[in-house]
Amino acid sequence: MRRVLLFRNRVDFVATLLQQGRLADMLMLQHFTSRTPQKPPAGNTAEGNSGGTKVSVGETSRRALLTRCEVVKAKAMSTPCTDWLADAYGSGEWCALSESRDMVRVVASDNDPTRVKLRGTFPVLVQEGSSPASVRLAASKENGEALIVTVPLVQSGEKVRSSAIGGGIRAVTLKEADGSVVSDTATSVDAFAAEQNILSAAVCSGILGKLEEICALHATHTVRYDALLVRNPAVQKRLSQLACARFSLDALSSFVASAAVDEPMPLVESVALRMHAKHALAIGMGSARDIIHGTAM
Repeated sequence: MRRVLLFRNRVDFVATLLQQGRLADMLMLQHFTSRTPQKPPAGNTAEGNSGGTKVSVGETSRRALLTRCEVVKAKAMSTPCTDWLADAYGSGEWCALSESRDMVRVVASDNDPTRVKLRGTFPVLVQEGSSPASVRLAASKENGEALIVTVPLVQSGEKVRSSAIGGGIRAVTLKEADGSVVSDTATSVDAFAAEQNILSAAVCSGILGKLEEICALHATHTVRYDALLVRNPAVQKRLSQLACARFSLDALSSFVASAAVDEPMPLVESVALRMHAKHALAIGMGSARDIIHGTAM
C-alpha cells in the first residue's frame, strides 16, 4: 500500500510540474549542466620558452580570469560576507567599483605624465580585517578621458580618508591625493570594468548555489521525505526557480568570458551580465524567503 501511494504521489508531482511548465526547466538544467562550458578559442599566439611551443598571451589571461571566477564562486558558497575579495583582487590592494570613473577626477602632472592628482569620493569593496597599501580605480580627466590609477592609502595630511558604509563597502574620499597611472588606454579601462562585472556575476552565482543548498535541506527536513522528493509543489517550484536562475547566470557568464581572446573583453555584454546577476540574485533571495518562511517546521 505504501509503495502504491509513493508511485501515485510521484505521478501527481510530475503532472503538477507539467501543468506549471517546470518539468522542461528541470530537463534543460540536467542536460546543459552535464556539458562542460565552451573553452575560449585560441587568439594571437607568441613563441614561448618551452620547446618552441606556442603560448597565447590573451588566452592565458582569459584562463586566469576564468580561474578567478571559479575561486570566488566557491569562496562565496563556503564563507560569509566578503571573504571572496582576497581571491578576486588580492589582499594587498583594494579595488574600487567601476562607477568610480564618473566620481573621481584626475589632473595629470606637467612634469611627469605618470603622476596624477585625484579628487572625489567613491565606494570600494573591502575585506574585513585587511590593511592594504593602495587602491586601484578607474578615473576620468576633465576632458572625459579615462585612466586606471593606483592610489596609496597612506599619505600626508588628509588627502585620503575612508569611512565604513556597511556590508563590506567603504567610502574613500580623495582630496588632491597623489596617484600613479597604470594604464591610459580605453581598452584597458573597459577590460577593467568588464572583469569586475564578470567577477560580480560569479559571486552572485555562488550565493545562489548556497541558497539552493540551504533551501533544499530545509524543505527536505520539513516534509520528512528522506531526501528523495519534495512533495510540496510550491516549494519544488521555488527550488526549480533557484536552480534555473543559477544555471542561466552560469551560462551567460560562460558566454561573456569565453569571447575571442584576440578581441577586447566585451564591456556591453558584461554590463548586461551584471544586471542579470543582480536580478537573478534578487529573485533567488525572494524564493528562498518564501521557502524558509512559507514552509513550517
